[in-house]
Amino acid sequence: MADSSSKPTAETTDPDKEPAHQLWVELTTRITRQDLHARSGQEEAASNSVYQVFKKGRELMVEHPEATKFCKVTEHMLNQIMRPYTARWHGWMDADERFILETSRRQFRQELAELAEKLDKPTRVLAKMSGNEMPDPGSAFDDHVRTVDLLFEDDFAYQEIKGDPAYKELIEETEHPAIIQRRAACGRSKDTHGLSGLALSGGGIRSATFCLGIVTELAKRGVLSQTDYLSTVSGGGYLGAFITSTFNSYKRDVCTEWDPKNSPQDTCDQVFGKKGEQTDSQPVRHLRNSSKYLLNKGTWGFLLIKAMMLYGIALNLVTFSVVAMILAIAVWAITGALEPGDYVWPVCISGSLVAVACLVVPIVQHRCRGAKPDSGLKTKVDKKDHTTTNSKSDEKVGSEDRSSTSQRPSINPVRRYKWLSRTEGTAVILVLIFVAILGLASLPLMVGWAVEIYNGRYDEVSDGFTVLAGVGIAVVTLPFILAIIATVLKQTRLVVKLAYWSMAVAGFSVSLAVFLLTYGFFYHQGYSGFMPIGLYVVGGLLLFSIWGYSFVNINLTSPHRYYRNRLCECYLLVASQAEKRVGRLLKSLLPNQAACSAIAEDEPCFVPRSRFEFDEIDAEAAPLHLINATVNLGYERSPEMRGRRSDFFLFSKEQSGSVATDYHQTDDLAAEDPHLDLGTAVAISGAAASGQMGWKTPRGLEYLLVILNVRLGYWLRNPGKGSSFFFKPGPFHLLKEMTSYRMDSRASYLNVSDGGHIENLAIYELLRRQCRFIIAIEGGGQRKSTFSDMRRLQRYASIDLGCQISIDMSDVDCSERGFSKHHHALGTITYRNGQRGFLLYFRTTMTGDEQDHVHDYQRVCPSFPHQTTGDQFFDEAQFEAYRSLGQTAAELMFGQLNALKDFNPDGLMSPKDLFRNLAKVALPDNHEVFDGLQESKGSDSVTKNKQTT
Repeated sequence: MADSSSKPTAETTDPDKEPAHQLWVELTTRITRQDLHARSGQEEAASNSVYQVFKKGRELMVEHPEATKFCKVTEHMLNQIMRPYTARWHGWMDADERFILETSRRQFRQELAELAEKLDKPTRVLAKMSGNEMPDPGSAFDDHVRTVDLLFEDDFAYQEIKGDPAYKELIEETEHPAIIQRRAACGRSKDTHGLSGLALSGGGIRSATFCLGIVTELAKRGVLSQTDYLSTVSGGGYLGAFITSTFNSYKRDVCTEWDPKNSPQDTCDQVFGKKGEQTDSQPVRHLRNSSKYLLNKGTWGFLLIKAMMLYGIALNLVTFSVVAMILAIAVWAITGALEPGDYVWPVCISGSLVAVACLVVPIVQHRCRGAKPDSGLKTKVDKKDHTTTNSKSDEKVGSEDRSSTSQRPSINPVRRYKWLSRTEGTAVILVLIFVAILGLASLPLMVGWAVEIYNGRYDEVSDGFTVLAGVGIAVVTLPFILAIIATVLKQTRLVVKLAYWSMAVAGFSVSLAVFLLTYGFFYHQGYSGFMPIGLYVVGGLLLFSIWGYSFVNINLTSPHRYYRNRLCECYLLVASQAEKRVGRLLKSLLPNQAACSAIAEDEPCFVPRSRFEFDEIDAEAAPLHLINATVNLGYERSPEMRGRRSDFFLFSKEQSGSVATDYHQTDDLAAEDPHLDLGTAVAISGAAASGQMGWKTPRGLEYLLVILNVRLGYWLRNPGKGSSFFFKPGPFHLLKEMTSYRMDSRASYLNVSDGGHIENLAIYELLRRQCRFIIAIEGGGQRKSTFSDMRRLQRYASIDLGCQISIDMSDVDCSERGFSKHHHALGTITYRNGQRGFLLYFRTTMTGDEQDHVHDYQRVCPSFPHQTTGDQFFDEAQFEAYRSLGQTAAELMFGQLNALKDFNPDGLMSPKDLFRNLAKVALPDNHEVFDGLQESKGSDSVTKNKQTT
């Protein structure tokens, strides 16, 4: 008989099939065979998933030793393919198996993609062993990519915001034709659909240099040349002036109509350099060489700014001393003939009235309890029966009035409240009168004490006056003592605050001392001694007042002019044919004579200019430049101001102004003030230190800032208000700047200052224009991750424009080690009409990916990259650290797009292409922006749109 055991039976199986099937399931269902979306899951969970595959493979090899083929394939996969990765990943983690550095997280994602590609072959072998079919890897991510494409199928055009007709002429009739003209020059669609904007934030030269690194990469990738708007504020305006001046002058003076290079991208290449070039362009080299722009004139410039500050301080002190002297003479004219005893009866009478008021007011408040003045109803009082009715609900309000009058028929609630208000107001007036009389009564007494001290009769003077004099001396010297302490203690916040407030008190004390000395002089002379010295003094004051208000222009006595000229020398460059302009300046910018000759033959040279008129701006040359400033309206009583004390003020080529002051032709502003040009507008936008600074105004320190001539702000002629009594902003405007008196939209001169005094990101005006694609670069230097500028913008946008900004800032938030995940974050904008926009937000953070010299600079200066804005004197290392940081931020952002299959890293892209690709890798799959798209993907309409696309 044949041995039946030698024949194969139905129960006989391949020993490799079962373990191969189990490991194949592990590989295909875990992260090793699925694309890890940049915003999906955590790196720690992904690495643990890989370790589980490793663990499962070893277990199956132990359980199935007879599966020799399976064991051979698995051993090769675990040891030769997976182990080098898992061992390296383990070194990147701490004891809690969490990645230590953000650079390690990004490196892990890249290597995970490499590992998935290498595991494809063993996975297919295991599928063949187990008899399974290979699934399509990455199908979930591909589905997400298709969903994003649906989101970007349509662009929307600007829709006028109802209730804001001021924008119609500004945006639709002025800006949109310029944008259409530039789009035609770029070969793009001749409409205003899908507007895009680049916003450069405030932060002085720190922000300008950080923005330079990012904008350089945007220019080389083609994004800048196809951007519609360029919105800048404060330090971002430095770079904005650089872009506007160089782009326009290159197109006007170098290119010709028939020149094949006459294109926006060629202009970008000439100014910022071509992609792949390792050396900087000549304009960028000029920015680096001029980074200490405030001291470009060396020792002479240092002495000049010191002399100018001292001259302004002297003039301000004289001006305010004159005011104090005039006021003292006026008070003396009232009280000089009276003795201290003559004030007995006025003081007693006014004091008695105040005492009676203090007793009566509580009784009135008790009597009028229960009154509801803020009921929200539009009420009217009937003169016949004194009942209150409402135009919308007469019966209901009438019943309430009848019930109230039944309890207290003698007094109506509305009239009770008015009576109470009048009573309290009368009490306040009586208190002020009492205080004024006491002050007038004390002046002769104080002067009498001073006279006795002067005559040496100390025994007749109260010891309290000596104490008062000592306190006055201490008040004047205290700021200097506290300033020294603050320097020694490295500027402790409490000491700095005390120094500021004491300086404010000291500044006020100077004017008070002038007032008392003048009053004492005239009081001591008396009416009999008024002639002739008194007439000389009064005549001199009168002549000085006439001279000051006729000839003094406080815009020219402030540091504004010096600040503006230094900015122009650094950032206002114009292009011209090099063979005509090569000289000492260009040679100093180039390493040797040969390089200078080479540029003279082939390339244009860029040289600084002191002026660049708005008329020189060509719509086709550069993005439409919006320069953001703040108009200070501390006296404005409109409820629309909402306590902001300021409004958004805009400078542009065609129109300038604000909603509160109305918009006017920029040419009209320049006609009223010939000093106004691009450089002046940028200097105004960067006027960080001023007496009036919007909501940032340091209450109590305005007087001190004005006296010390810390006034970078500018008084701009209001062309809509006709002629002014004063020919120019004179000394009277110093008083207005100190007190904000009559600083409203109806004034003949408007005080404009740094745009960061109301919004420091320069995004607001782009939201007002309903831009769909906004790239915002923040260089504000907020050491603490409060994101206050972004939160303030979100509030302004919601209240004023009715649009919502949704952005997750966790990626740019610093960890305990001082590093963030990314330099950028992607958010969405929902406009009032329901349309969706996108916001790409860059921030000055460190991720660990920066070049070595950047980390070395941070080691030397730990406050980097959030150094104080007061540091405006960058050396080469500091300039290059910020520029390189911005360049790395942009390169890492573009590097994320390399994960896309159809992305061409060497090609040019528009803002729409950038945001479409970025949304695929930066927006999570379940983001709210995809609501409604997931359900409609399979519909016929969507399919039809996809086919046409």
